Amino acid sequence: MTTVILAEKPDQARKYMDGLGIKHTAKQHLAKGSTFLDPNTVVVSAAGHLLELCEPEHYGKQYEDRDNIEVLPIMPSRFDYDLPKSNVGLYSEIKREIEKANTVIVSTDMDNEGTRVGQ
Repeated sequence: MTTVILAEKPDQARKYMDGLGIKHTAKQHLAKGSTFLDPNTVVVSAAGHLLELCEPEHYGKQYEDRDNIEVLPIMPSRFDYDLPKSNVGLYSEIKREIEKANTVIVSTDMDNEGTRVGQ
């Protein structure tokens, strides 16, 4: 059994590691250990926002001119997300750990930004 705890920021993840007794270095964003939750508990953090909402131009040329109030507000039937190249490695690492997990605990900040996790 494996439990993954997903934190929003590295310092938040290290606080979870401390609280769970998982050994880590001062700069680690991922660490594993045996805890009361599971013999294989993984704490991993993002670095703020991994995914970003796509820019308006993604939805059509009519949105290229952001001063054109005739086409605002932008209300697509579904909002799309972009994975910046700088976040690909971290995203892949988190995804790999989550795919191996039996249980995932989303411990991001208490706001709506973390709601995209796992969708």
